Amino acid sequence: MPRSAGRGGPASAFHRVADALDLLARVLAGAGLVGIVLVIAVQVLFRYVLDQSLAWTEEASRFLLVVASLMAITVAHRRLMHAGYSSAVTRLPTSVRRAVIVVVDLITVAFFAVVGLSSRNLIVVGLDSQAPATGIPMAAIYLVFPVFAVVGIVFSLEHVALHLTGSADELLSADESRAVVEEAAAATETTTATAERSRE
Repeated sequence: MPRSAGRGGPASAFHRVADALDLLARVLAGAGLVGIVLVIAVQVLFRYVLDQSLAWTEEASRFLLVVASLMAITVAHRRLMHAGYSSAVTRLPTSVRRAVIVVVDLITVAFFAVVGLSSRNLIVVGLDSQAPATGIPMAAIYLVFPVFAVVGIVFSLEHVALHLTGSADELLSADESRAVVEEAAAATETTTATAERSRE
C-alpha cells in the first residue's frame, strides 16, 4: 500500500495507526498459518508414528484457521488484492470512478461495523463456555471478530481519505491503472493529432 510522503498532522497519524494495524494483522495471519502447520505436523507424528491420536489438534487448527483467514482478509483489503468486477468502473470518467470506489469503501465500512457489533453477543455467550478439546474460553476465540472489524474499518477509511485528499491514484487496482494509462494515452494521441492538423 503506497503512502503519501510528506503529509503531516492527523492524516499522518492516521496512516501510522493503519501501518501498525497492518503489521498486527500480518503477524497474526502468519502466526496462524505457522501454528496450523505445526499442529497438523504434531497430529501426524502422534497418529502415524506413535500410534496415538490427540484430541485437541483438530479443534486448535480450526481456531488458527479462523484467525489466519480473517487477518489475511484485512491485509488483502488494504492492498486491494481481492477479486473484483472493475471492467465497468474503469470505463467511467475519473471523477465518477473515484466516487464509486468511495461509496464501495463506505459500504465496506458498514459491513465491518455489522460484524463488530454482532460479535458482542458471541463474546458475552462465550464468557461462560469453553472449547471442549482445548479448554480455551470461547470468548477469547470470538475476540478475533471485533479485531477483524476494527482493522477493516480503519483500512477502508484510509482508502476513503486517500481518495478525498487527491491521492486516489495510490489506490488504483491493476485494471484501473491500465484504464488510467489508456485514457492518458488516448488524450495524448488526440492532442498530438490536433497539433499536427493545426501545423498543416
